[in-house]
Amino acid sequence: MVSVAVATGLFFAFAVAKVMQAQRRPAVTGAEGLAGEEAQVRRRLNPTGSVFLKGELWDATAIDGPIESGESVEVVEVEGFHLRVRRAAESQPGLGLSRI
Repeated sequence: MVSVAVATGLFFAFAVAKVMQAQRRPAVTGAEGLAGEEAQVRRRLNPTGSVFLKGELWDATAIDGPIESGESVEVVEVEGFHLRVRRAAESQPGLGLSRI
């Protein structure tokens, strides 16, 4: 009888701990989940154009100058259905980074 009570208590302690852990996690859906994601430029950003992100085309504005089609960008901010983006770290010229 005591072992059943202990097992039940351990189960509920584990379940409550997992629920608390899930509540502390940041949002990963909606606009909050897009910030920091990497997208591909589909139509040149000068300063506006379009990017491909998670299977969808988005209107976007580059915050750091013109970006050519095919380059990678990072989402900085979401304003409704419009993204503000900057060059992804591996796409920035002059950093000496190369793809292997």
